[in-house]
Amino acid sequence: MTAKRIRLQPDERRPLLLDAAERTFGRLGFEATRIEDVAKEAGVAKGLLYRHFVSKEALFSAVMQYKAERFTGRVLQRFAEEYEATEGDPWALVVAGLGLWMDEVTGDVAEQRWLVAPGSDDAYRPFRDATRAMLVAQFQAFAPELDAARAALIAAAFEGAIEALSLAWTAQPDAGPTHDEALHLLVAFCLRGLDGVRQHLDVDLPPAPPVPPSTTDTSGRGTASRSKKKSRTPSESGGKK
Repeated sequence: MTAKRIRLQPDERRPLLLDAAERTFGRLGFEATRIEDVAKEAGVAKGLLYRHFVSKEALFSAVMQYKAERFTGRVLQRFAEEYEATEGDPWALVVAGLGLWMDEVTGDVAEQRWLVAPGSDDAYRPFRDATRAMLVAQFQAFAPELDAARAALIAAAFEGAIEALSLAWTAQPDAGPTHDEALHLLVAFCLRGLDGVRQHLDVDLPPAPPVPPSTTDTSGRGTASRSKKKSRTPSESGGKK
């Protein structure tokens, strides 16, 4: 007996198509991926895919928006957990967010292809805009006196540091600091930078905690160091002052 095919509603099928597209872009890269490849991965006809997305660029943009929604959801959940665990220490949230964010950028080789793919900057914008809006909201939640324009500039600098460091780190697969050391550098850079902004704008927040010297071996980077995630806790970052 032939199994009866279940007809999905558009809002039910769309996430499945986006998941398939994410896997395909990851396997083949942005430039090499064809709509036919995504359709085959999703197990649907090419025409059905075109009914949801008019072009590969539109599909890519939708994937990045989809990723942004899931990623910002994870960050906000992590922020809520850290907020409760540290009684609202804003610096602990920064450290937790940096670890999660760097893993998002460096953990998937495909993500790096998308970031540097020719012509993909506009398509990547939904992810960047969503994460930046999340940062602006968080900055203003802790510092209500901070206006939206300045908060957006600070968020852009913060986001740019994460992207630039992550891309530079992944460009050196056989040498340089470990994942943990790179994250430690990022934490130190962002904590000191944000604390400088706090002082410059006279924001009513406690000073950032000191960042202890790193003890990570920087003699090389192997497969284990790329795949292993070291979770930083507020106590490792000095705790709340």
